[in-house]
Amino acid sequence: MPSSSAEPTLSIVVGSNGEGLEVCLAALAPQVDGAEVLVCEPAPSPDELRDRFPFARFHVRPGALVPALWRDGIDASTGSIVALTISPMRPAPDWVETIRALGEREEVVAGAIDPAPDLRIADWAEYLCRYARDMLPFDGHQCLELPGDNAAYRRDALERTRPLYRDGFWEPEVNRRLRDEGARLWHTPELVVRQGRSAGARAFTRQRLAHGRALPKSEIQLPLGGLWLEVSTYPIRGDEATPLGAVLVLEDRTAQKELAARKRQAEESQLLARVIARIADEIKNPLVSINTFVELIDERYDDPDFRKLFSSVVRRDVRRLVQVFEKLAGLVSEGELNFSTVDVHAVIDEVVTAVELSDEGLGKRLNFDVTRDARPQVVRVDAAQLRKSLSYLVWYLAHNSPGEDAKVTLSVGRHAGPDEPEAVRIIIGSRTAAVPADKLGRLFDPVQMVQESLIDVGPAVSQRLIEAQGGRLQFRQGRHELAFHISLTPVES
Repeated sequence: MPSSSAEPTLSIVVGSNGEGLEVCLAALAPQVDGAEVLVCEPAPSPDELRDRFPFARFHVRPGALVPALWRDGIDASTGSIVALTISPMRPAPDWVETIRALGEREEVVAGAIDPAPDLRIADWAEYLCRYARDMLPFDGHQCLELPGDNAAYRRDALERTRPLYRDGFWEPEVNRRLRDEGARLWHTPELVVRQGRSAGARAFTRQRLAHGRALPKSEIQLPLGGLWLEVSTYPIRGDEATPLGAVLVLEDRTAQKELAARKRQAEESQLLARVIARIADEIKNPLVSINTFVELIDERYDDPDFRKLFSSVVRRDVRRLVQVFEKLAGLVSEGELNFSTVDVHAVIDEVVTAVELSDEGLGKRLNFDVTRDARPQVVRVDAAQLRKSLSYLVWYLAHNSPGEDAKVTLSVGRHAGPDEPEAVRIIIGSRTAAVPADKLGRLFDPVQMVQESLIDVGPAVSQRLIEAQGGRLQFRQGRHELAFHISLTPVES
């Protein structure tokens, strides 16, 4: 069955080791419409097999192992999704359809590898050695050790990692790089192949030796007993390049791991205690103030001056409590966002008004200097959350201004960097604020800052809220000024 698409969205690369290719291609034949199939093999298949499966393109690299064959197939493929397997595998009837569906939402995905019903003892030994963790049933989960023999990658992920597999596509190295870049490596039970018969134990041992690489000091945890081992492997070579054998060195690291875990647990307990103490301190003062006034209300309710003071103080302290809980909630989740199109100038005006009406317990005079752009600067955001995040930044700068006066400047305009698209830029700065250098490095770390003050945690909460709306928050320290730069995507009218 020939492919019906000149530019396929899916490429299937089969690395052949000489076993089971006919059964593998027969399983693919009913599914390959709209896909390209590339069979990469170390020796040419018989003409009869090639004639039976005209949809497949055959590439030969004499004597090559599967990683090199996969590399050749990836380089020759054209699809936006590239699926990998080997000839002993028998794809399920919905394999191609499942890859296409998963490829729409996953950058890297691998599936289950189940044993075929006709395996021999030697086949079962190889299967359990290589694929026991990929056996059904299991739940979908993120996993670094994805099986390359039943995997699919988006083209852009392969392009980003191309330099890694010039000597052969070794999926652990590629997957580790993608994981480090932030990609999700998804292991799903939906995508199924079955392992057919192998070439036998002797061939398997030779392949493992040929495929093996020196791997110093790699840590693994045994599933039974939970022991941690440090594993190092080294080849044994003679006069020729082909290795004669290999050495495996195991070191028990369980005691060191348990000691590190106990130390980490103790540090986390101390951190939790400090955070709870800080939160209790932030809540205690407003509650004591409110309780004092409540105890006096029966005695002095008829005094108009008392009622006025009561209303002012209690309103202020309740507002402080609300702000404490809002900040704590902001550390965990930004909540539901209600987007609307607004002019940033209007949000700035609301921030200035709100801050001027609320002293936030600063005990100092706060002066604003607002610089506006002549044009409306329209963005699509959650106006309430943006206002809240900007207020936290203003309060942070004012709180860190020594003396009785704090001066904060706010400016709005457009900005475009050399490699950045144009953005609406809000700058909140202060020439009176002073932040110790050791705090600047952890300014956006909520766990560290919450131990000092819930006002100090404001920038971390603001960053979370702004990034949730597609924006970016950065801190800049000039010679005489500290400033927060907020970038938002403009909405063109």
